[in-house]
Amino acid sequence: MKKISVGLFLCLAASVLAAPIPLKVDFGQTEWAGVYPVRSGVPIARGKVTSIDSVGVLAGKTEIPCQVKPIAFWPDKSFKWISLDFIADSKETYSLNLERKGSKPAVLKPVKTTRKKDGSLEVNTGVVKFEVNKTGSGFIDKLWLDSDGDGKYADSELVVKPEDAEKNFMNIVSLNSDKSWYAGNWSAKGKADNSKVIITKLEVEEDGPVHTVILIKGYYKYKLLGSKLIGDLKRRGECDFVLRVHAYAGSGLIGCQHWYVYEGASDFDMIRNIGLSVGIDIPKDTVITTPTIKEIKPGEFPSVSLFIEDADTYKVWGNSKAGISDVVLESGSRPLCWLDVSNSKYGVTLGVRKGWQSFPKSVWVDSKTGKLTVNIWPPESGLLDYRRYTREWNTGETGARGGVNAEYFNRNCSKGTSKTTDVFFYFHAGNTKQANSQAVASAFDAFPIIHPGPDYYAGTRALGYYRPYDPKKFPTAEKLLGGMMDYYLDSQEKSRWYGMFDYGDVMWWMNQGPKTGRWALDIGRWAWLGGDDSGPVGWFFLFQYIRTGQRRDFELGEANVKHVQDVDTINTEEYPWDWGPYRNVSGCAHRHNVSHWGCAYIGARGGTPAPVRDLYYLMADGRLKDILDRDAISVMAWQDGEATRFGHSSADNSSESGAHSSQALLTAWERTLDEKYIKYLMNDFTKRIHVQDRACTGFGGMGALMEYYDLTGDAKVKEIIKMHADKTKPGSDALELSSVAWRTFKDEKYLNLVQNSFGGGLGNMSKSPSNILSKDVWPGRPGDISPFPIFSSTEYRGLAFAMEALYMSGKFESKAGGEK
Repeated sequence: MKKISVGLFLCLAASVLAAPIPLKVDFGQTEWAGVYPVRSGVPIARGKVTSIDSVGVLAGKTEIPCQVKPIAFWPDKSFKWISLDFIADSKETYSLNLERKGSKPAVLKPVKTTRKKDGSLEVNTGVVKFEVNKTGSGFIDKLWLDSDGDGKYADSELVVKPEDAEKNFMNIVSLNSDKSWYAGNWSAKGKADNSKVIITKLEVEEDGPVHTVILIKGYYKYKLLGSKLIGDLKRRGECDFVLRVHAYAGSGLIGCQHWYVYEGASDFDMIRNIGLSVGIDIPKDTVITTPTIKEIKPGEFPSVSLFIEDADTYKVWGNSKAGISDVVLESGSRPLCWLDVSNSKYGVTLGVRKGWQSFPKSVWVDSKTGKLTVNIWPPESGLLDYRRYTREWNTGETGARGGVNAEYFNRNCSKGTSKTTDVFFYFHAGNTKQANSQAVASAFDAFPIIHPGPDYYAGTRALGYYRPYDPKKFPTAEKLLGGMMDYYLDSQEKSRWYGMFDYGDVMWWMNQGPKTGRWALDIGRWAWLGGDDSGPVGWFFLFQYIRTGQRRDFELGEANVKHVQDVDTINTEEYPWDWGPYRNVSGCAHRHNVSHWGCAYIGARGGTPAPVRDLYYLMADGRLKDILDRDAISVMAWQDGEATRFGHSSADNSSESGAHSSQALLTAWERTLDEKYIKYLMNDFTKRIHVQDRACTGFGGMGALMEYYDLTGDAKVKEIIKMHADKTKPGSDALELSSVAWRTFKDEKYLNLVQNSFGGGLGNMSKSPSNILSKDVWPGRPGDISPFPIFSSTEYRGLAFAMEALYMSGKFESKAGGEK
């Protein structure tokens, strides 16, 4: 077999990039029809593009309006990743032109934003116009729909009324004592504590003709929440929220990303309901439609709701009194979570993304008040329980060895937990069918990704020198990698890893303790994995999506990364770390446990930013950007002397601290090219990763060092790579390291290290239950001493880098760890 040199491969990649690049608008399994706004990130090879004027999107052979924004840079200031926004049509095929010239096509109905004298913002999409006030409801205060299409907004076209007060809410029940309520009971002795919205920031975060984002930041204010927290707090009775409102050119679709932080006492402060709502007029000719019922007359029931109770059960209720469910109109399993209200003047479709996966959820219409509500936590579900799963310490938990007050931790354990939820309100003329509401809800639920193909991703080298999906050259490796994806997808479904706080997480101990043939759900810290152990699994899931283009890989990766950052990670700046006073350990994560906030081990290692970066580059998501910004600030504060900022990962020379720090700094640098990050980054490389035996491989530190070398060719970093490669023995830790060493030094001993490590990696994977057990008995068998589901994100990712090194060397036809 003819060898392909590194230089030749790069030349081939560059020649491919010269032509328009085919783009797949990936909606997954959704049957997409019509037009829909899409946003996604796409990588570009080094030196190729330095101006957004060079970037265009073609529908067939015709350039269409497209909004382009660089979100990461190569060291030469050329674009490394860009976000693309355009209105996609299911009838078209698309491609990316990186060498366009001349003026760009104009947007027919561009989004226009105006800051008014009173500080409020007015947004006009050409179909709807809405206002958000700095002293308003924390959501859309008024909205008009151009229902007759004359380009004007008459008083008669006002749809959302300003007088509806509660539009953005998170209401609490504060229990009288920690023994006054039992989980699952509807009766709780406590006091209602309704939220009051305080807006601290209202700004245009992204101002574009195709896609505009309005940022609303603030907090929910309470009288009772947090009153039973022990100790001195700077802020008590306040829960932060961030709401991003997305508006699109020529569309009545309003996308909303809602995020909140829980700041209550875990044993006392329970959430009654969370949601967003708007108030409209509901005339007599109004018709209510759900995914399964075509027509419900408001006169029949004062209110109607679609309630998703769990991953397998939903009900459409007709309510004789608002909020009281009396008649089941329809029931079944796993619908899209949406509802439409239409009349002769206008219609509104409202819904929530991943409704049944992140149950419970509900959508309401109250025909008496005209209130339309998306319930992120519905009152139909009772109280949202933030308590720890047990009152005492359990096996392996930090604090279990005695001398630590479990009650103090129990009261604070879930403080700082958060949740991100995507909802939509679609304002339209005509009825549900004419507005194509089902298709809009389906597209919103899917979140389309602009995918240029596995070979293109790999050819840009934006994520390093790895091999795209290649079952012909590496059939064994691809079978094992794909089998692991199948195994976790199968386990998610069979074990019902769904729910508001569970969706996205995975378990990692099978048949430990009682050999029941199930995952260890209740054995101390051995249950939910979170972001801990051998690197976050979401990093591998997303990498597989980029390598294979299989949508299921993206679904697993997105859900896992968002779960880890929302639920497992501390999102408050006041947390009683290590049973001491409240400290800022934001960005640190709880260790694996029966409940996501159950273990008192809090460390930066579990909240590593590496998978957040990859997901941000794919989705260009504002919440993910916030996380990356926070982590960069946290890392610099830690290096500047805030010794406890990394929690139990704060040791200055630990592999955990070096990994989190270097990944955060590398990402911050390539997103901004701000040289201030380099000083801190070199501290990690020369003072931490330099001295580690494992080279921070478990949590991605060595990966950051190698990426930085590929970007810069830095001589000091080159020496560190050689030092580690020379002392490293074959194994999973050496997969990516040996590949980089071989490419850098062209020494045959490093290629031998690649081959031996690759063979060892395949050997480890072959012992996993995904390979040795038949699918019909996955995840394991009762009474069977099933093997530990070996899972190391860095090892699995490393296999792809080793495959590329073997491919470049022409060794893939020889026996390299079982490959032929």
